[in-house]
Amino acid sequence: MIQCKDCKYCKEGANGEMIFLCNPFKYIVEPECLQKWQIMKLNELLSIQTSQARANSKLNDIQDKIIKYVEREIDDMEDADGWKYLDDQEDDPESPDWDEEDYEKYDF
Repeated sequence: MIQCKDCKYCKEGANGEMIFLCNPFKYIVEPECLQKWQIMKLNELLSIQTSQARANSKLNDIQDKIIKYVEREIDDMEDADGWKYLDDQEDDPESPDWDEEDYEKYDF
């Protein structure tokens, strides 16, 4: 079995890293080439998945902050509009807070 460094489909990069030009759909020099190619592709998938998980965790933090901000803004808006509904409840004769003095203020 020939080593990858001796194969014609392997080049050495500028930083000394190995660049594999293998394509198992066109040519396979050794039977082990397919296994090595599968391992390389699995390593690529693993690194991509890891980087995506890191990016998602950063996005989750941002998303949580946005949700808290929006909830706080909605609560503030509801509090600001609360005076509208509070007056309606005080003037309602059906309200349990009303007593006889309140009835005397209004002509029904």
